[in-house]
Amino acid sequence: MRFAVIFAVTAWAFLLHPSGQAPTWKLLEESPFQGWRQEDIFFVHPDTGWTVNLQGEVYSTTDGGGTWSYQQTGVSGLRSMGFADSQRGWIGVLGGATLLLETTDGGQSWNDITARLGENRGFGICGIHVLDADHIVAVGRYNQGAHVYRTQDGGQTWTTTNLAPLATTLVDAHFFDAQNGIIVGGGDGDWYQKGRAVVLRTTDGGESWERVFTSSDVGEWAWKISFPTPETGYVSVEHGDALARRGSAKVLKTTDGGRSWTERAVPNAAPLQGIGFIDANTGWVSGRGTDHVTTDGGETWTRGTALLPRPEGYVISSPDWREQAKTDGWVNHFRFLGDSVAYAAGRRIYKLDLRD
Repeated sequence: MRFAVIFAVTAWAFLLHPSGQAPTWKLLEESPFQGWRQEDIFFVHPDTGWTVNLQGEVYSTTDGGGTWSYQQTGVSGLRSMGFADSQRGWIGVLGGATLLLETTDGGQSWNDITARLGENRGFGICGIHVLDADHIVAVGRYNQGAHVYRTQDGGQTWTTTNLAPLATTLVDAHFFDAQNGIIVGGGDGDWYQKGRAVVLRTTDGGESWERVFTSSDVGEWAWKISFPTPETGYVSVEHGDALARRGSAKVLKTTDGGRSWTERAVPNAAPLQGIGFIDANTGWVSGRGTDHVTTDGGETWTRGTALLPRPEGYVISSPDWREQAKTDGWVNHFRFLGDSVAYAAGRRIYKLDLRD
């Protein structure tokens, strides 16, 4: 498996600084700025990666984020991405006539392969999981439709499945092998007001699914997945009423490979989007101004600095307010490569490098 997010618990001893604090993220000074955020990031090697955003921009790096090059797609609403190797990759589009793009030359050109999804496809793709060169799973969308797209031949042919009524929306996917995986989103009602976060699990490669978790609160849906070990995993939870429920954020946790889940509160946090764990205990959550870290598996959380008051004259289109936070609080996706290098995509790109 290529650079899987699988880390041994034995790595815990050296991931922490001597003070017992979690390692911190570093802003990549030359990384592209996006006033809302970069939507996704993917690396096939610690030096080689890409990031995308809703404005239709793709940026690539071959030197670990030191410099970035712009790649043209001609399509807006770029939401998610995944690569099988340095040449072959896919981008999921949030909505419109184009839902799925493919490259075979490292992003120098992107081709619309939406037609391969069939006529019964949904309205957008929010998450892509590339298990290996043959097996790719995509899901969507966060607010409309619960469609799963699967390929077992490297993207040449796809199977589309609508999982209603098991779910009403889907956001992210994670597969452990060709047969076993989970997908997350919302169910049991309108995604914004009445729905609940749900986790679905398959043991036959996506031919059939069962719901293994439904959240206790309404008006929320599951967002992103992070599995630092095969057994221990986490899911961030988004909710619709950001102001009324600010401070009552939560994550979901499993210790049995996704078969069962429990809720963990994240105090003083906005609705959660990005989530990433570098081992079973050390991880970060972010999104909508939130920046929190845990070093005890989600039992307690420390608030970062992303919610500091903005300086006078700050506007969302300006990159100047960037040194105040470990991340900028708007991370939608974390990507980990082994147990020593990770990237986070917010308004800017951040890097965690423990190799030094």
